[in-house]
Amino acid sequence: MQNQQFNQHLQRSSRVKVNRKTVTWSPSLKEWFKINTNATFKTESAKGETSAILKDISRSMLTGSVNKIYTISALSAEAEAIRRGIIVAKNLNFQKVVIESDNLLLVQILKSKLSIAEVDVILHDIQSLSAETPNCGFTWTTREGNKAANFVASLATTDNLRSN
Repeated sequence: MQNQQFNQHLQRSSRVKVNRKTVTWSPSLKEWFKINTNATFKTESAKGETSAILKDISRSMLTGSVNKIYTISALSAEAEAIRRGIIVAKNLNFQKVVIESDNLLLVQILKSKLSIAEVDVILHDIQSLSAETPNCGFTWTTREGNKAANFVASLATTDNLRSN
């Protein structure tokens, strides 16, 4: 039942209207894989969830990762989601990976190789892991373009995500 719910969500979320413009999830280039990442965070409990969804050029979800975390902010939760996405790619020995996030600030910082004190340790780990992956890039997407990863993270928040 849960797989059916997820597949229906993916079909609905592959194309959405945003301010009269259509945002479409764009597949990665041939032989490349795309990992969409997202996170949730609750300030009062310092708890969050990360999701990383790995897709191929045909938009097929190959695998993913969901983790419950303790962290200090929404920004650090998003950074942790990106870090865990790269770890999934490395564990599967993918050589050509695009990590996509709806957090523009993090994507800009990762591309410019700068840092933010709040997430400095996580950013350093992301940069080290991505340097070990021959072709690893970061790209930004709108929140609407990242609905699958957002949906999975929200399922983890409500404990409605089961291993499959």
